[in-house]
Amino acid sequence: MRASLTRAQRAGALLTPMHSIMRLVSLKVGIEDSGHTPFELIGGPKDLERLHEPANATERLVRDDGGVLHFTLAGDETRAGINILAYDFELYFPKPGSLQFVRYDLNLPGHTNDLRAMRCHLHPGSDDHQVAAPRLSPLELLDLLVFRVRPLREERSKNLLLP
Repeated sequence: MRASLTRAQRAGALLTPMHSIMRLVSLKVGIEDSGHTPFELIGGPKDLERLHEPANATERLVRDDGGVLHFTLAGDETRAGINILAYDFELYFPKPGSLQFVRYDLNLPGHTNDLRAMRCHLHPGSDDHQVAAPRLSPLELLDLLVFRVRPLREERSKNLLLP
């Protein structure tokens, strides 16, 4: 994850300096139990209230357009490999606009959303609304939120062929 964020920073899509990326992405490892080692990977502070002013790029993962990214993922490592159990990846914009935030969630097995066949879903700007989403890998989600979820208005101004 750090390597992907570093590539995004070198490409100019992320304003957060390299030394801050190293500090903002952390791994917490639990106690090995029966061949399983649980872990949690955290990328940037989770802002439950979401900032309303521009974010400091040394304190958060900040895109070139001011969007703020944070993520957490939980899993375990076994002899067979890594098993991702749950994640949330959120991109939000501190300034008022048409999209306040978008968040992709994968809930733990057995969660209420799992029983509703919505274990993996996205929140399109509201915690109260969910849309079923395909399960993506953490690196796919990082790529999506850093490079691909962009206002179409920007793309239209760059390419007159887009409607």
